[in-house]
Amino acid sequence: MTDIAMVVSVAGLFLIRVGIPVLALVTVGILIDRWQSKREMALEQEA
Repeated sequence: MTDIAMVVSVAGLFLIRVGIPVLALVTVGILIDRWQSKREMALEQEA
């Protein structure tokens, strides 16, 4: 039973270690895309 718990805990910590930075990168990418789209629309309206 302790072996299974150790495997689950290592897998969970690995997912946290990899998952949080990936989630942060995706969030930043979405925010940059929205900002760029709004900027392009504002430039089109000015022209």
